Amino acid sequence: MRAIAPLTGVLERIYASDPTTQAWLEGIRAAAASAFEGHLEVTAYLIRVAEGIVVDAIATTTPSVREALLEAHRRARPSDAAAYRRGPVYRGTRALGPDDPLLTLANRAGVPDVVSAIGFADTARALVVGFAIGDRQRLSREARVALSRVSAHLAASYRLRLQASETDEAVLTPEGALLDARGDATERGARERLRRAAIGIVRAKREAARDPAAGLAFWTAMIDGRWTLVERTDTDGKRLVLAKRNAPPSIAHRALSERERAVVERAALGGSLRHVAYELGLSESTVSETLSRALEKLGIKTRAELIELRASLG
Repeated sequence: MRAIAPLTGVLERIYASDPTTQAWLEGIRAAAASAFEGHLEVTAYLIRVAEGIVVDAIATTTPSVREALLEAHRRARPSDAAAYRRGPVYRGTRALGPDDPLLTLANRAGVPDVVSAIGFADTARALVVGFAIGDRQRLSREARVALSRVSAHLAASYRLRLQASETDEAVLTPEGALLDARGDATERGARERLRRAAIGIVRAKREAARDPAAGLAFWTAMIDGRWTLVERTDTDGKRLVLAKRNAPPSIAHRALSERERAVVERAALGGSLRHVAYELGLSESTVSETLSRALEKLGIKTRAELIELRASLG
């Protein structure tokens, strides 16, 4: 499986302001299907993960795939739910035994294997884009990195849609000119980071025209762990870039700073240091140092301990 069309087009659909959830999911599914080759079917759906997995909405073109996916999630065990949290890219049927009923369901629907990009908006709710692929089909490193980055945008966009009211803290032109700012976005350093990020979206599209996946490196899901940039067109037809407050919900621990809480939260959801850095719009070294400092404050050393602590704190 590999990207054959600019993945920035997929990001545009992920951040689209469709009025209904179903239209939004259909747009994401269609964009992802067009952007990648080597898949049998593409599905976009919303889930809630606890001891089991509940599918809240789904977009797919094949009824048998839809029914198999719904039934598979209805039968999900705690171990299946835990597997969704091990990282932003999930390989579906590889670990199933030959007699596993989930594998039987997949085969009946003509789905030999599945690879999914999973974006957790919070600790329970996620937006998933799943690709049905051939049995034992190899997933290249480039495809895995691309899907990991796409998952960060899935998380950010779903979190925006879940907000009761979106807050625009800055308005910029695609060239990075700041037209309006409020709150934290008025800080001098913040204004410069937002300016660079807006220009980064333009560069992402330019790079993606040369290499479909290359642009993702310049269009991060967040800036400084606080804002997500989305493109909109105003009533005069001018393109604008809006910086929306979109900090992820974080572990409630008074010993941690705001940034430490954000890094701990995303790390507890299975992201690598590189993935957390991309998702929050921070450097990898900053994430590493912040996580180490936070774990020391919490008195723990391993990712497993962190996940257990996160679960106990709710």
